[in-house]
Amino acid sequence: MAKVTMNKAKMAEAGSSPSAEIIRDANKTYSVYDELGRQLIIKLPSFQDNMRYDLYFGKFDESNKKFYDSNKFILFIKEIDSVPVAFPTTESEALALAARLGNEGFNAIMNCIAENFPLNENSGAETDSEVKGTLKK
Repeated sequence: MAKVTMNKAKMAEAGSSPSAEIIRDANKTYSVYDELGRQLIIKLPSFQDNMRYDLYFGKFDESNKKFYDSNKFILFIKEIDSVPVAFPTTESEALALAARLGNEGFNAIMNCIAENFPLNENSGAETDSEVKGTLKK
């Protein structure tokens, strides 16, 4: 029979491991206020959030890449004035969320994302021909 000995000091140290830090950072939320004084809670989207976005709105990736890429910011919104924001699953729900946010909410969210989340410089880079192709459609 095996004997297990638990060292509480080592278990406490495990809480500060690189894995624990990554998990903690992934669950971190940011609070930002827009020009109207509304508090917006922003969080890095999870893998599941990204999959749901692709399932519901991925159809725009083929026909209008600009629409698809420019609206992924909705994944970051978790609350507006302490009211949870439901993930939109239809175009009308997405439009309703956009109307609720308005330009003030959009600007606050984009500033918060730019300040707090690392950007991959090569992702979404379009050539001039891709931009022209999108505009022609």
